[in-house]
Amino acid sequence: MRGLGLLATITTTTLLLSGCVGLAGPSGPPPVDFKGVQSATIQIQAQGTFVAPGTIDPAESAARGSGFIIDPSGIAVTNNHVVVGAGTLKVWLGGDTSKQYNAKVLGASECLDLAIIQLDPGTYPYMAWYKGDIETALDVYSAGFPLGDPNFTMTRGIVSKNDVPQDDSWASLDHVIEHDARIRGGNSGGPLVDPEGKVVGVNYAGNDDLDYNFAIHRDQVLPVIADLKAGKAILSLGINARALAPADD
Repeated sequence: MRGLGLLATITTTTLLLSGCVGLAGPSGPPPVDFKGVQSATIQIQAQGTFVAPGTIDPAESAARGSGFIIDPSGIAVTNNHVVVGAGTLKVWLGGDTSKQYNAKVLGASECLDLAIIQLDPGTYPYMAWYKGDIETALDVYSAGFPLGDPNFTMTRGIVSKNDVPQDDSWASLDHVIEHDARIRGGNSGGPLVDPEGKVVGVNYAGNDDLDYNFAIHRDQVLPVIADLKAGKAILSLGINARALAPADD
């Protein structure tokens, strides 16, 4: 298993699904539909100083991942492993490389591999969350910028497992969606959406050899968005660690 950044998934209540998390108020603009998914999907470049496992010398590095806007004020969701350790964040919106935005991390969870970032002040297109049960065989689409390419891509598939726990070397999740809407490195943090453009999960990991693709389940994300936005520590060790398994397990 591996994360999808180039650097290196509760039952949700009706209140959470219909409340203000990731949704504009009554007077705000409506969320995008399927045709608008590209406009609310972002590419993120994280620049910072990192120390690779097994080394002691820090090195300056840049990595690219994906994300998506959930509020017209520029609040966006991505993976922790996309932004961890970054000194600066640069953002491009919808594949448009002619305009660059700055962003800052408001809050992140290492164990959930989630982060909330804030783009420059402005009014942005944004996505709404899928309502109702996420069932096996639901049609889904992966949106983002695989392999760090600035060109927006979208792939189609179905949910193959709708809600399973999964532990990886960098995350421990109770609710994961397995699907076959193909994702690759650089898709990390990008949205998994239904045919109406509603978000069902956050892509975060994959296995190229077996063509497994995984997203953090909506019901794992929604309960923590408000706390992450407020900068509260949620299931974080604070040391940006990656588990290393011994050869004999």
